[in-house]
Amino acid sequence: MKQIALIIIITLYTLNIYGQNEDKFLAIYDIYYNTEVPVVKEGKLEIQKNQKQSLFVISPKDKNRKRAKREEDNSITLMDMTKKLRFVHFNSDKDSLYTTSRINRKDYIIKEKTPTIDWKLTNETKKIANFNVQKATANFRGRNYIAWYSTDYPIKFGPWKFHGLPGLIVEIFDETNRYHWILTSLGKTTDNSFAKVDTSIYKEISIKEYVDLRYNKKSNYLATKLPRNAKMLSFSKPVRNSIETKFEWEKEEETKQ
Repeated sequence: MKQIALIIIITLYTLNIYGQNEDKFLAIYDIYYNTEVPVVKEGKLEIQKNQKQSLFVISPKDKNRKRAKREEDNSITLMDMTKKLRFVHFNSDKDSLYTTSRINRKDYIIKEKTPTIDWKLTNETKKIANFNVQKATANFRGRNYIAWYSTDYPIKFGPWKFHGLPGLIVEIFDETNRYHWILTSLGKTTDNSFAKVDTSIYKEISIKEYVDLRYNKKSNYLATKLPRNAKMLSFSKPVRNSIETKFEWEKEEETKQ
């Protein structure tokens, strides 16, 4: 696997990771999407002091590229498809997980119960920067993940939908290295990002509705763009090559067959 330089700025030195009552834990990650169009984005993980809620906000900008204007050399113009916030929000009290997504130029907020991740903890250890970390593995929604976490920071939430480990996730990636998260900064904040999230601008759907809309629906956005009276000769379901490729109820259905 290609090695990626890891620079971690440590602002906390003890297990007392919170200061004043309003302080919240803040971890920042670089996210490597080694997909068809590779990008590197930044994700900010904010966790309440009582660890009842977490909010992971993903920047829309590619850290490795700057916005470009179309010039005579035919350079590509890079622009954000939407200004709406991309985030993952855990709420332990409500046993809920909210994730935003954009499908066919429409913005949705997807609600589901907190999913179970069956982590396999190992005795394998190593050091990443000045973190002593331990290895864990899990299969989650179609992908096999390897995580390195530090029990020096007993944080149960991690980047994206990852949760449930006994310590802070310092690095995690799937075995194909298509998706890769690396901790770059660790500290605390008095900001309250939770209060700034406006969920009313998104249409709320369930996780099953999301899967049906994205993968199983027989009419998609391309079909709506066909000329009047034109017909599609055939329809192929979209290939599942995104971060989640198989869901819990689909596995159960396969088992019953």
